[in-house]
Amino acid sequence: MFILFVDLGKSTKMSSELSPDALARIIRIYSQEMAYVIEHFGGYVLKYVGDAVIGYFPSENTKTITAKKVVYCARAVTSVIEDAINPILIEDGYPALQIKMSSDFGENSIVRYGSDKQRSHIDIIGLSINLAAKMQALGRPNQLIIGKEVLIRLPHQLRACFKRLDVDSRTWPYHSFDSKEAYPVFFCDLWSSYCGE
Repeated sequence: MFILFVDLGKSTKMSSELSPDALARIIRIYSQEMAYVIEHFGGYVLKYVGDAVIGYFPSENTKTITAKKVVYCARAVTSVIEDAINPILIEDGYPALQIKMSSDFGENSIVRYGSDKQRSHIDIIGLSINLAAKMQALGRPNQLIIGKEVLIRLPHQLRACFKRLDVDSRTWPYHSFDSKEAYPVFFCDLWSSYCGE
């Protein structure tokens, strides 16, 4: 499956500037809109972690199509933030939202925590979800960071939109299961260029 993290940037600064009620209202609207976009592109929301929305896109035989959907979903997320949410927030005197997004692809396991089927918690674990979570730190606002496993599944015209991110082994010590070399990551500035159309 493909994993997509949508993380709200500068949320600690926002929490120091806004009342708890105002912050909760903004986070609720942001999370709800992100969920709508993920579901519109055929994904599912796994969970909300603070101000991050984690989505997943199952893919059995349609990896190229699903990889494309993930990138288009990230573009749509950026548009919803920049064209719909931010103008309203700014008009009401609130700060504009900034998001960071990351995605990776791979096999994951679904785990049930607890023995009670009604109350136990279901989660996804695996290398790709862990790497996608760590990629958040490498991105800038309105950028999508993807791992090599996503890049190689994209159609050529979309693959050309991404550039390899130069990472330092001290800040990015992660590697694939079958390699000791740093796992390659790539970025695309979604708001500044809509290539591959």
